[in-house]
Amino acid sequence: MSPRPISILGIGYVGMVQTACLSDAGVDVILFDAKPFKNELVRRGDATVVEPGVPEAIARNRRRIQVPETLAEVIAASDVTYICVGTPPQADGSVGLKAVFGVAHEVAPLIRTKPGYHLFVIRSTIPPGTSREFIKIVEAESGKKYGQDFGCIMHPEFMREGQSMEDFRKPSFTILGTDRKEDARQIEELYHRAGVQGETFTVSFEEAELFKYLNNNFHALKVAFANEVARMAKHYNFDPVRLMRIFVRDTKLNVSPYYLMPSMPFGGYCLPKDARGLRRLLEHENIDAATIASLIPSNEQHYAFVFSELEKLIESESKVPSATLRTSAGQESIVNNQSSIINNHPAPSPRLGLWGVAFKRQTDDLRESPYLHVFRHLKSRGYTVKFYDPLINPALIVGANLAYIESQYKDFFNYQIPAAEDFLADTDIVIVGSGNGLAEALSQGMPLQNKKVICLDPWLYDALTSAEVKFSRII
Repeated sequence: MSPRPISILGIGYVGMVQTACLSDAGVDVILFDAKPFKNELVRRGDATVVEPGVPEAIARNRRRIQVPETLAEVIAASDVTYICVGTPPQADGSVGLKAVFGVAHEVAPLIRTKPGYHLFVIRSTIPPGTSREFIKIVEAESGKKYGQDFGCIMHPEFMREGQSMEDFRKPSFTILGTDRKEDARQIEELYHRAGVQGETFTVSFEEAELFKYLNNNFHALKVAFANEVARMAKHYNFDPVRLMRIFVRDTKLNVSPYYLMPSMPFGGYCLPKDARGLRRLLEHENIDAATIASLIPSNEQHYAFVFSELEKLIESESKVPSATLRTSAGQESIVNNQSSIINNHPAPSPRLGLWGVAFKRQTDDLRESPYLHVFRHLKSRGYTVKFYDPLINPALIVGANLAYIESQYKDFFNYQIPAAEDFLADTDIVIVGSGNGLAEALSQGMPLQNKKVICLDPWLYDALTSAEVKFSRII
């Protein structure tokens, strides 16, 4: 008798990656999302996210993936349900738990008459106490008893966008928060069958809930620390990248090289959200933790630094005597030392092109992207700015990703140039952001060598240098 399918509620990044990896390993998966368009995408064999390997896995495993019309069908057909819904930040920075508790209210009546034991596995990032509240809601509204009729595990995820499938299959560790070893053993057996590697640690609900915040805030701390090193280095006139390349060689005391590289402010969905969420939690619990509380202010200070240094470089590049730039009237002129508005007449402005606006390479995630903030800042300062990012398809920017970009810059996609050749032809100064597609373009001989280039990401320095592209840098 074959095992029953695993069900997954919420098919954003975490749900999609879990589906891709489990179905690849021969596990049948049932999916359901509150947003009908996501369900329809998967029914067609398409992924809901841009992530290396995921679309291909979803397409080749269509026979293993079901998307029923109702949640009732999902719960009836499975005995293990992963909850991968969003926990977006609220206006005050606290964690939004509406979707998590909404699932509790919806599944409770569905297990009321269902025979057998049902295990709920929460993968969403939630503050301590949430899992127990989830259990209370299900108990109260189903009439079923926790530990007898249903179980619950808090199972935080530690997957990096751009490398999520690898991180799912080969995690550094697996954390299962529960007070029932039988429930934990069921997930361990599933992962053993699916080929998931790494050691498993069974801890309390609260420890598992807090552990995710500790991880993401430490990553945010590493980014902030490296960026503060960069500002100190600027003061003393030495190279912070060289210094930190040596610093991260110590994998005994300095832990690992991940995140410990001076670069842009930390961004994306997780680090800013969890830094704000933990700070709010500390305030609510009246816990003093000055370093953690300083992460968001430090990140904002780094934005100010980046914006200031970038404008200096743009001005410097625009002053090169031989630089022919285009005026607002479309005529060519030699740029002199003017870079501000004098007597109400704008000086010729360089056409700026931002290469890569997603918050990191190999993703289309725009949420809290530092490069989006760069774009917005330059526009606010009156610069002419376009962007190129081969992974940004406006038709596929949906859900929270779309809501975020609309809240920041409603006509953002009007400034996109779809083709790299057109982007370079229409740009005087190329500002390399997250750099989606840059390595491929350089390998194919894209003529960046004759362009003025400013690189914001130190991880791309080597690629540009190898391609003999001269570039300026902030860090």
